[in-house]
Amino acid sequence: MGDRSIDHATERFGELLDVLREHRDTIDRIVKRATQIDRQLGTGKPWATILEAEQPPLIVELLTESIERLHSASAHFRRAEAHALRAQGFSTQDIANRFGVTRQRVSKLLNTTDVDRADHGAYHRDSG
Repeated sequence: MGDRSIDHATERFGELLDVLREHRDTIDRIVKRATQIDRQLGTGKPWATILEAEQPPLIVELLTESIERLHSASAHFRRAEAHALRAQGFSTQDIANRFGVTRQRVSKLLNTTDVDRADHGAYHRDSG
């Protein structure tokens, strides 16, 4: 399980990196379009007129899709990384400390028979 967990985390890291690059490209597109809208607003053009002319996908659609892909890739990587660290001898508390979450949160990440199972729950850093 150890080598498989490490290989899996490496694969998931590569996937996360790909999604981060896509996210950066999408953000660049959004900033370009938002800048154009900002210029139009600066000329006094009404919001309704500007948005009616906006071509799909809309800025809000691009943002939502990009954030969802980023969240999913992050969740997959987080779970795989927890399994890899555990396979390398880290305790649940060690992993929790590294992730900035509680031991219970790490246990939830580790207590699955399928390391591919995404964790789409909220990810809250431990403030304590």
